[in-house]
Amino acid sequence: MLATQQLQELVQNTKVSKALAGNLLPSDGNSSILNLENLKTVTVVEEGPNGSVPAAIGVFNVITPNQYYCSAVATSGRYNDVFVNIEPVETEANELGVEEDVADNHTVYKISEVKEELKDLSGFPQYFSVFGKPEATPLLQTVVDQLIDNVGQKNFDMKKNISVDLYLDSKQNDESVNLWRDKTGFVVVDKYRFVEFEVPRTKLVSLLESSKQATDIKYETLTPRSAVLFLDYDSNISMIDRQEYLEFVFGLRSVKGTVAIDAENQPVGYVLSLNGRVLQLYGESEEIAVSLLLEHLKDLPSESVTFFTVSNNHLFQKVSEIATSEKRVARYHTRILPSNVKWSNVFFVNMGLHLY
Repeated sequence: MLATQQLQELVQNTKVSKALAGNLLPSDGNSSILNLENLKTVTVVEEGPNGSVPAAIGVFNVITPNQYYCSAVATSGRYNDVFVNIEPVETEANELGVEEDVADNHTVYKISEVKEELKDLSGFPQYFSVFGKPEATPLLQTVVDQLIDNVGQKNFDMKKNISVDLYLDSKQNDESVNLWRDKTGFVVVDKYRFVEFEVPRTKLVSLLESSKQATDIKYETLTPRSAVLFLDYDSNISMIDRQEYLEFVFGLRSVKGTVAIDAENQPVGYVLSLNGRVLQLYGESEEIAVSLLLEHLKDLPSESVTFFTVSNNHLFQKVSEIATSEKRVARYHTRILPSNVKWSNVFFVNMGLHLY
């Protein structure tokens, strides 16, 4: 089910699919991130003349027991202007295409009812219109609600928080701020601004060279031996345990990494890239981040480089002057702003894959 061509086409424009270069869903023997313990999905199908056809998929990354990141919700455009109800479909691990020990993380539903409009509740008591169960919901809201049900409703509004990243000015229904904010409850706006840049590699190298300062930093590329240095520095960014997630990224074909090491042989930053996309860039200072990225780009063959950056550093402002493409992104939360990340050390964000 998760390995079907129709589902691949449904998710191909999501941030997480682009970041993983086709390794989101199981296909052609590729390792899929959906085999990680912390990844959960909801797939919705519709019955067609030739059997079940995917209509939507949602992907949740369980960052901590109380923090979730919505990596993607992709829905068929056929359901943009209607409301639906769904019911569960029994599936086995081999049908889903995931490993058996994580099969329970991935559930499938089918559309059981479609409504073009809902009853007018304006004449009902306010309590009913606010707290009453709706007779049907937009497909995107249906997927998010089901993901929440699957991770557990207990104390959800009191303790648990979900975050999502949306392209601003996008015309895609799945990126509709109004739909996410007004229908699914993502009402808290992040204090940082995020932008996806595409920059010619030669111009970025020139910019970094003009900004580079002399340091006593040395560098090591990502290897099985040096991977522990990446994990060590990552634990300085946050107390969140990301070992399983990072080891998956390390193992992706074509992933490259560079770690910065100071005079005391301690890691002080690292960068990871996949093809022409820089997945994440962290450092103890902007000077370290600049020199680290410059070192990393020496072995990157791509003519252009794409990445998501945070607006809390000068590098963000410099890059905007040479970018050939710029897409603004807003981050929304259901309850609070996550506070367990050292954002001063985060320069490029692995948006779509993780919270930072």
